Amino acid sequence: MIIYILQSTVLLAISYTIYLLFLKKSKHFVFTRYFLLATLVLSLVSPLVKIDIEPNQAQTSVAPATVVAIEVVDAKPNQATASKKYMRDFLSRKRTV
Repeated sequence: MIIYILQSTVLLAISYTIYLLFLKKSKHFVFTRYFLLATLVLSLVSPLVKIDIEPNQAQTSVAPATVVAIEVVDAKPNQATASKKYMRDFLSRKRTV
């Protein structure tokens, strides 16, 4: 119980410091209100969340790499040549600025 209170107090102190440094003189009152409410809720809930990460678990659960080859087939060859011709004509025009 003492650890929960200490973690919650530290999180509240961090959020209050952020409020003092960045949001105290802010004219966005709605955002400031939601920030204070959200940090209050997060500081009370986040010490209850436990995340266990085992260092060997990440190494053993890696799947072997799979190589996938994708072949692109040009279904409309005339369209490709038309777009090349359009680009060539576009680039050869004189630019007047």
